[in-house]
Amino acid sequence: MKIDYPAQHQQIVNDLLEGKFLLYTDFQKFQSLKDNDNFYTDFFKKSFGYELRIRNEFAYLISDKTDEKISRNFTIFLAILCYEINQKTTDFKNRIENDIFSYQETENYLKSKNFEEVVNEIGIDNLSSFLRTLAKRNIIEFMSKNEDNFKFTRAINLFFEFAIDLSKQEAENKNEP
Repeated sequence: MKIDYPAQHQQIVNDLLEGKFLLYTDFQKFQSLKDNDNFYTDFFKKSFGYELRIRNEFAYLISDKTDEKISRNFTIFLAILCYEINQKTTDFKNRIENDIFSYQETENYLKSKNFEEVVNEIGIDNLSSFLRTLAKRNIIEFMSKNEDNFKFTRAINLFFEFAIDLSKQEAENKNEP
């Protein structure tokens, strides 16, 4: 029995299994994924035990059986950036979502004495390597070939949502008798 797979099937599966966010800007793959939502939801659940999440601007996989630390490290990285930017402006979220960051500016934020130990402990002391990993996962996009400037993709919204949920849980735990 021959199975007719959706357009761009192999690339979609490879990207998602590599831990990439599939972005709406990669229109052909993203549209094929959305058009075949039920197929891919079943495919990833039955084949790998992963849950597929498709949003308006990106898609990603969730698994309880992972030891990857990129999401954790990125969340810490994002928290440091938000804290440092918040020291200079009141709307850090808007800046993260919309502005272009320079390598030097980002490196300066990470060199803050407040976070030096954390940065070294989680392995983002090599910023170039860390940013290239984020770019491979479609979390950031380099704005120049020499990787001096980058911006966050819409996948950043997932991490902000995670931070908000975590904050709400923490507040609820504090309010419990």
